[in-house]
Amino acid sequence: MRGQIFNLAQAMRDGKSPVELVHMPGVLVERVRDH
Repeated sequence: MRGQIFNLAQAMRDGKSPVELVHMPGVLVERVRDH
């Protein structure tokens, strides 16, 4: 769960809204596994 919160904060910095994040679920999970 921690990774998802991190990605949410990162996306907000990139200027993406939470709604946009919902439409790209795979990307969030992949990013967490890379770290």
